[in-house]
Amino acid sequence: GAFDVGSDFEIATGRPAKTTLQQMEEILQCQ
Repeated sequence: GAFDVGSDFEIATGRPAKTTLQQMEEILQCQ
C-alpha cells in the first residue's frame, strides 16, 4: 500500500516518510 511505498522510499533515500507524503501530494497536485 501507500505506507509500504513510503517506507521503501524512506529506506532507499533516507528521507522521512512525512516528507515523502508531502512530495507525493505536490506531484498529484501538479498532475
